[in-house]
Amino acid sequence: MHAGCGERRLAKSFFSDLAESHRRHEPKRALPPDLVTVYQLFSPCVSPLPVAAFWWRCACWSGKGLISQFPISRIYMPLLVSPPEYTRQCIHAAYSSRLNPHTLHVGEHRLLKSRLNEANHAVYLQLRNGILRLWTRNPLVCVTRDEALLCVKDPTHTALASFAHEWLARHGYINFGCVDVPQMASRQPASLAKQKTIVVVGAGVSGLCCARQMRALINQFQDRWTKHRKERTPRVIVFEGRGRLGGRVYSHPLRRQKHTLPDGLANTAEMGAQIITGFEHGNPLNAIIRGQLALRYHSMRDNMVLYDFDGSIVNEKRDARIQAMFNDMLETVSIHRWQPVQKSASRTNGFLMETSKGPLPNGNLFVVPEASNGIDTKVSRKLDDSFFYSGESRLIYKSLQDDLNGMQYPTLGALMDHLVEGYQSTPGLTPQDLRLVNWHYANMEYANAVNVDQLSLGGWDQDQGNEFEGRHSIVTGGYSQLPRALWKYPTPLDVRLRKKVVRILYRGEADSWNLPTGVECEDGEVIEADYIVNTLPLGVLKEDRVVFEPALPEWKKGAIQRLGFGLLNKVSVCLLVMYTRLTCSSSRLSWSLMRYSGKRTETCLDF
Repeated sequence: MHAGCGERRLAKSFFSDLAESHRRHEPKRALPPDLVTVYQLFSPCVSPLPVAAFWWRCACWSGKGLISQFPISRIYMPLLVSPPEYTRQCIHAAYSSRLNPHTLHVGEHRLLKSRLNEANHAVYLQLRNGILRLWTRNPLVCVTRDEALLCVKDPTHTALASFAHEWLARHGYINFGCVDVPQMASRQPASLAKQKTIVVVGAGVSGLCCARQMRALINQFQDRWTKHRKERTPRVIVFEGRGRLGGRVYSHPLRRQKHTLPDGLANTAEMGAQIITGFEHGNPLNAIIRGQLALRYHSMRDNMVLYDFDGSIVNEKRDARIQAMFNDMLETVSIHRWQPVQKSASRTNGFLMETSKGPLPNGNLFVVPEASNGIDTKVSRKLDDSFFYSGESRLIYKSLQDDLNGMQYPTLGALMDHLVEGYQSTPGLTPQDLRLVNWHYANMEYANAVNVDQLSLGGWDQDQGNEFEGRHSIVTGGYSQLPRALWKYPTPLDVRLRKKVVRILYRGEADSWNLPTGVECEDGEVIEADYIVNTLPLGVLKEDRVVFEPALPEWKKGAIQRLGFGLLNKVSVCLLVMYTRLTCSSSRLSWSLMRYSGKRTETCLDF
């Protein structure tokens, strides 16, 4: 007995999807031999496969763990990966996307709180984390809705998978960056003449990412316009006042220097943004720079030698001791850090999500309590002997409250100065130790690009615990490769250079929707737009270089004026003649640079 044409076509489609799933999830591993053998049997050039042999092969794969469940609803589950390992990868994908794998995001909770019961809570989180796994393992490929639905075990959970996919896509957790998001199969009828326009002001990284994301969403949800609104999909236009892309990302080419970098990359000097502060813990540049563009980058080392004013090397143990004292002072004043408001969100039991065997007898749903916002002027923790100078810390902090009461806007620098004055009387503290404290002051001012006396006491480290992780890196060949790629790939954006916007017309809260909206450029050109996205930097907004009609509300103008930003001056040294000697050791990596100008001089740069 042989399989009919319809059965052979179904089986061939099944094994094609199975092989494609293996290539997506395990790109570095070859296909299983049994899968290759049987897949070849379904090619048109061989005889039909007996039905008994077909189902026998499926049973063999199921027994070997190659197919965890039949029928076809599980074909996008990874091959050769055990269920515990798959669960671990899903949880890691959620953490890598800055989402808690066991808890609903506030946005998810707001939309699902009236529809999601305890039994489906863990199922939804499983589906969401599984979709994130597809994206994080291969950001070169767009995660489609159909692919997300193929992760569903029970057909009754199809709506949850569809919601999870759309929510992740609309909020930029998947399908972002330089990835090709294909348009839906439906064509735009020529009779649809109406088309909305979206204008993005500014072609920096923020503006380019915004335009690229909107283009991707328009492609994914094309039917929202063509079918439901009976209009063509919107067009996105980006206006940039300068003659280049990138905003404050600008790699100045060193044209007189020879190309010494690999792959013909040019030598550049970064005039603006330069450091990638870690690729891990949800940095979207991880997917764009490493996953999509495959740009070369250099990881920086945190191994640095300190020299005193007389040229002597500072003892490492003394440096570590003073650094511990400095961190101690920062920890002391961190009590006054602003605490963000944590809205209620549902959380599921981790064991239930991993096993998906149904709710626990005592229930698995509880609510995270709300946290207060604002500066807590009371001591919320005990200063114990874990402090480096425990006795001094208690005495100094006791008088800290009096200084706080006398300050209208307390700053980090003012309180830190008070702590340093108290530490000066500590036995064993030498003048070199105080110079090391000054160095840590300067290093913190460099990191924040502002004097410590201008740093907010409550908000200077408001990203504590949410920072990107991993070693700091710089892009080889210039950071400008990023904005150029965001503009060009997968298809070029409509970016119009040397179009400086001087006026933005928008509809105020109390205005009629019949008023025109658009932007006016310095050359007099006026472009009507249905939606305007402003990505201008804070400094431009502070100087009122762009006129808003009607004027921005007072609460928004007040926030613009109160919010500060730092200014960092950079110096790039270009050596006309350079000889390099690469020296490697287990503890440090250094380059020796020698320049001949009458006599030989040598400079070491440590990374």
